[in-house]
Amino acid sequence: YEKASDIYSYGVLMWEISSGVPPFKELISKGDQALLRLFIIDGYRENVIEETPEDYKMLYEKCWNSLPDNRPSIKKVLE
Repeated sequence: YEKASDIYSYGVLMWEISSGVPPFKELISKGDQALLRLFIIDGYRENVIEETPEDYKMLYEKCWNSLPDNRPSIKKVLE
């Protein structure tokens, strides 16, 4: 377990709040959790919702960065 995993999850939650849709809905509906994990590891992310404020969008994109070491700390997220 790493804190960077929590930051990733926070970014996905931010995306869900702005979209109003569960993340990865299309992949989950197919019922293949292993495939979903592989897609995420390979860098698959949801599309940014149009009209999302730029600062909000930039923050959740930083939170779900493919490289865990490049994700912000929770302190940075809350600033």
